Amino acid sequence: MKNKSDEYSDFERFKRNAKAEDNYFLTMIYEDNIATINLSEYRKNFFTFGRDEDNDIVINSENIDYEQGYFELTEYGVLAVNTSKEYAMISNNNKPFDDIYLSEGGFIRIVGQDLSDMSHSILFILFRRANKWIGS
Repeated sequence: MKNKSDEYSDFERFKRNAKAEDNYFLTMIYEDNIATINLSEYRKNFFTFGRDEDNDIVINSENIDYEQGYFELTEYGVLAVNTSKEYAMISNNNKPFDDIYLSEGGFIRIVGQDLSDMSHSILFILFRRANKWIGS
């Protein structure tokens, strides 16, 4: 289990690695679907996601809440926030969280309140790539 100083150290390392000119790609894997979107190309910093058609990122699955949460592009990178009471978000360490900064290759899963059942989870993976390499 990490203590506060370990978490702060992780955040500081993440903050140094994040660059304003980066493109952030989010890959979603659920049911029989795989989709990747470039969050940076939308020229906005805030993306809601969930099952409802009013979300910026719509996921057509019964395994996610209508308004699950949001991703925010910050000066430090991508912040993932869970706003759902029905579905939990878990990170790399299989612990539920309300908000977390995603680093390169970082992932989160959307799962039901029974955290032991991962069979119907939705997986998000974040990739970062500097603008100068796009299209090469």
